[in-house]
Amino acid sequence: YTSGSVAQHTFVDEGVFSVTLTVTDDMGERTAVSQEITVVPPNTAPVSENLEVVLDEDSSQNISLVATDIDNDEITFSIESQPTHGEILLSDGVVIYTPESNYYGVDSFSYSASDGIEVGNTATVSILINPINDLPEAVLLASSQSGEAPLEIHFDASQSFDVDGDDLSYTWSSSNGVFATGMLATHTFDQAGEYLVTLTVSDTTGYDTDEILIHVAPYNIPPTAQNQSATTLEDQAVDITLLAQDPENQPLSYSIITQPSNGTLTLNGNIARYIPNSNYNGQDSFTFSASDSQNSSNVATVTLTITEVNDLPIAFFNTTPATGRAPLVVSFDASLSYDVEGELQSYLWDFGDGSTGLGALVNHIYQNPGEYTVVLQVIDQEGASASTQATVMVMPQNQNEIASYDFNSSSGTLLQDISGNNNHGIIDGATWSNGKSGNALYFDGTDDSVNIGNVNLSGNQMTISAWIYSNGFLDDDRIISKSTGQATNNHYWMISIANGNKLRFRLKTGTKTTKTIIANSATPTNQWVHVVATYDGSKMKLYRDGVLVASTNLTGTIATNSVDAFIGSNIGGYSPWNGKIDDLHILDKALNQQEILDLYHQ
Repeated sequence: YTSGSVAQHTFVDEGVFSVTLTVTDDMGERTAVSQEITVVPPNTAPVSENLEVVLDEDSSQNISLVATDIDNDEITFSIESQPTHGEILLSDGVVIYTPESNYYGVDSFSYSASDGIEVGNTATVSILINPINDLPEAVLLASSQSGEAPLEIHFDASQSFDVDGDDLSYTWSSSNGVFATGMLATHTFDQAGEYLVTLTVSDTTGYDTDEILIHVAPYNIPPTAQNQSATTLEDQAVDITLLAQDPENQPLSYSIITQPSNGTLTLNGNIARYIPNSNYNGQDSFTFSASDSQNSSNVATVTLTITEVNDLPIAFFNTTPATGRAPLVVSFDASLSYDVEGELQSYLWDFGDGSTGLGALVNHIYQNPGEYTVVLQVIDQEGASASTQATVMVMPQNQNEIASYDFNSSSGTLLQDISGNNNHGIIDGATWSNGKSGNALYFDGTDDSVNIGNVNLSGNQMTISAWIYSNGFLDDDRIISKSTGQATNNHYWMISIANGNKLRFRLKTGTKTTKTIIANSATPTNQWVHVVATYDGSKMKLYRDGVLVASTNLTGTIATNSVDAFIGSNIGGYSPWNGKIDDLHILDKALNQQEILDLYHQ
């Protein structure tokens, strides 16, 4: 008996016990409740038995695992260790054991049993694998399986083997009987037909065979190819039917053996198309052969004669400049025109304005604006002729232009001023490149520039416009500048980059200090940008891609100086431009917003 709200008791014996709880209050009233406790005897783990199994090499064995449980509980088995020389598969207490291929000797694995409460002892299954003799494996190799009679074939059995390492013997036979013994054999089949060759490989207890079918065809007479000749005109293709005969009338295929030296050749079946090299005449040749299903013919030669014909001459000329303002002096150069067979006899020019000329090098003055089609006709010594044409664009004079550079009318080291004012530029280092439209000058950001001489703006109006392309800004990169030095007040007019990447315009009027305006936003790089700077007597303005980006009040007459102006740098080579400049114009008129937009969209 025990009192208190919590109690503990150990039942030593098995059986069914009734436990009663009685609760008493302060008034002596009692209430009782009972519960049965069942005590079962302790569990005993199952016992697994060691087993011994015997089987033959390369066979499998079902092994029933054995274990007893005195409590008669349901038993499950588990593998404790795997065999070393085989594989096992456990299912419902039965193990399927499969030894490794060709292995014999001893092996083992272990297992245990569980009754769901406890795991019993580990038992061992000892396995003995008895050796058995393995048959050899025959592998037949042959140098060929088909050919014409007489056909000699080399046979090889060296890849045959016996896993037990037994000594092997070899026998070679066909439908005509045994023809050789030994690992290597050679046999000649004299007659056409099909022969089944059998290799028999034997050890002391058994044998294995391998077979191969040999097809011997009747002797084939090769085809005969014929020598041929063909004639064609210079620059004209010719198709040649290749000729060959086969005594057995078998279908033939054709192959080119050597290519021609002075032309190209394509082959389609027995049709060879020969195309002589451009303008070649004289002799040429190629060789070919024909094949039936078994043999190739002799090599035959096709001799080719290419007859000379007169070729048309080639007309070509350069125009310098191709555009400009009237009156425009244009130089025409046809010296690159030619005739492949000799000299050109004459050069005939039609300048498109009613005038004509003769000779390889001619000059012509266009007095009036317009678009002119220039035609050159060249004639060779045989009377054959050819012509080509180009366009010359002559623009009217712009009374407000001080200097105008389209970069398309120039070459070499001269930048042509097409305004008619002869403010031509001397190129120093800058190189010609693709532009916004046509050509442009590329400045390397180191020491390139163009000196346009003593260009001055006077009065109280001006416009400078240009297309620019920067590869990356350096330090105060100059687009155009007229200045006696680097200081702000040294500048008479200038467009450049300031503050790293902002567009800047400087202008001096009268005797005043040079005025500067700078855009608030960055100038893009690696793309074409249109810049315009204007002064109308009361305001300086700066535009980028047709949009006003900076302005300030300014009055007075534009200051002048005899110092030279430069494109792509400041005087002395300072502050060089890094990129391209194209289509630059200097005017003594202030363009308005609409005119600037029109210029941007041209």
